[in-house]
Amino acid sequence: PDTPSCNNLRTSICEGVDAVLLSLLLSLETGDEDYWMYMKELTGCRSELLRNVRNEYRGKEPSLDTVQHSQVITITNAVEQVFFLLSKLVQEINTSATLSTQVLLTKHVHLPTQGNSPRPA
Repeated sequence: PDTPSCNNLRTSICEGVDAVLLSLLLSLETGDEDYWMYMKELTGCRSELLRNVRNEYRGKEPSLDTVQHSQVITITNAVEQVFFLLSKLVQEINTSATLSTQVLLTKHVHLPTQGNSPRPA
């Protein structure tokens, strides 16, 4: 038996995760460095935030039964795991992009030797 507040929590969290996923898509499409910095911040550790949500929710909704309280924990734990995986994905993509850029630069730019500036290959 869901309460309106459990449904509101689920909806709000789904919309928040959706916004982060859309931002990730925009970052992938543009490749803009500023977006990637923003994505690192968005997908950072959310453990403390979600712990606060659980505690605040419990305080505002003392009438929750065991099943409803379990739903709140399940929802927030799932979102915490999603953000953990998203942070790993962003880190991996960013690392891959950095390595690809370094490889491209190494192949297409002569490294400076004794005061010479880099020049295209």
